[in-house]
Amino acid sequence: MVTMNGAPFNLNAVAWDGHAFVAVGEGGLVATSTDGLSWQVAPSATTETLYAILVAGNGRYVSAGAHGALQTSADGVHWTARGTRASQTLFGLAQVGSSFYAVGQDGLIEVSTH
Repeated sequence: MVTMNGAPFNLNAVAWDGHAFVAVGEGGLVATSTDGLSWQVAPSATTETLYAILVAGNGRYVSAGAHGALQTSADGVHWTARGTRASQTLFGLAQVGSSFYAVGQDGLIEVSTH
């Protein structure tokens, strides 16, 4: 269980990069772990609930969530907010080659090559 200030937080997605886990969830929570048992809360670039996380082929992390929230990280610990055209909640992420896909509410599909 991951807690912040003694209160449990809901986690919605987890990714593994071969060295560490990164999980995302309620209120923009980001947590990291090297063993899947002991977790450390990392600062997030958003307070929106996050529903998806992806480790891209270049080793960068991408997470997405409520109200079009999108953030990236080179290490899973330090995050930068990224703009999207979406205002709907994003529930899933995928990478195909150099393109990134985000899917979400109301049938939304966003594609980016950045």
